[in-house]
Amino acid sequence: MALLGKQSVLSAEDFQYAIVPCPEWGGDVRVRGLTAAEQSFAAKRYNDGKSEDFDVILCIMACVDENGEPIFDSGDKEQLRKKSFTVLDRIAKKIIELTGDNSGDGIEAARKN
Repeated sequence: MALLGKQSVLSAEDFQYAIVPCPEWGGDVRVRGLTAAEQSFAAKRYNDGKSEDFDVILCIMACVDENGEPIFDSGDKEQLRKKSFTVLDRIAKKIIELTGDNSGDGIEAARKN
């Protein structure tokens, strides 16, 4: 395997994507794994006890369209809070899975506590 340079690393498309079935909403939602900054923010928020909107925050950060652009923004938070927990939880679990968050202090570990 070749050694990579800075530009190769910084320009690489390294996200994993998945389609989450949401029949309750009439279709599917595309999600991606979190960036390093998003994962840190989410884990810190959860560990600090500010988890009341955790699944909603994950959906805002990682639900994307076919071009990888977010489909929600922070202005959608209140409306998303009124959606089914079952659906939001299903989406959040897939986002966590794609993020590969299996560290001891990461999102999934915090969520289990």
